[in-house]
Amino acid sequence: EGGIVVTEHTEMWEWPTGETVTLPFVSVQHVEDGTITLWKDYWDLGTLMDAAPPDWMEQLMGGDMSWMTDVTGLI
Repeated sequence: EGGIVVTEHTEMWEWPTGETVTLPFVSVQHVEDGTITLWKDYWDLGTLMDAAPPDWMEQLMGGDMSWMTDVTGLI
């Protein structure tokens, strides 16, 4: 309604070490003239971290993060 679409969905995450989690999301999209102009996903980090392998965050932070951008000051 009014160019804003709200959806709920879940994603199944699986790690090679056997851990799994069903992660619920709420997504909000702003649509203008049939084009999504903004997409935000909301999920619970605690749900993810409670199911993840103990060293997963350390492995994640050790990877290539050059693609990440802080847009805090741009919104």
